[in-house]
Amino acid sequence: VGDFNNFNPFVDRMKPDGKGYFKLVKKFKRGVYRYAFVVEGKLIGDPYARQVDWCEKGPLAVLNIPRKKFNWTD
Repeated sequence: VGDFNNFNPFVDRMKPDGKGYFKLVKKFKRGVYRYAFVVEGKLIGDPYARQVDWCEKGPLAVLNIPRKKFNWTD
């Protein structure tokens, strides 16, 4: 769940991939998004997040999709 779906646990649900993991494929526009996982009805922060935003909902992982592509130079 995240601000991309108004923290609705019934939208964008992850599904088992048959290998013991759960996954969801979703396209995002450039911007900053906050998200967490819902496990047995409880909001759980992403333990591998590089950035965390603490708020009234709890720890939310921050996903930053840069607004500009990085131009490599030598």
